[in-house]
Amino acid sequence: MEKIGIWEITSGRELEPSPTTTLYVIGNGSDLAHGVSSSYSKFRDWLGRHSDLRKVLETYIRNDALWWNFEEALADLDLDTPSMAIPEMLDASVKPL
Repeated sequence: MEKIGIWEITSGRELEPSPTTTLYVIGNGSDLAHGVSSSYSKFRDWLGRHSDLRKVLETYIRNDALWWNFEEALADLDLDTPSMAIPEMLDASVKPL
């Protein structure tokens, strides 16, 4: 067990899980390792089927960078551009499942 400030860091095998005392930190890639289709390309495909937002993102963000480095590409959004009203677009364009 390692101690960082007031926190005790363990592997999880050393404690009895408790909903009031246990925080599970799941690393990047664990979803894919367990067969969950949650890659950015799967999200892109879903978004293209259910919303116009994919088209908007690909118009305003360099397409070559958008899906392979999604978080960094989001930083390139110009939210001052009037047509980039993404919150309103999300509310209006996502089709119910």
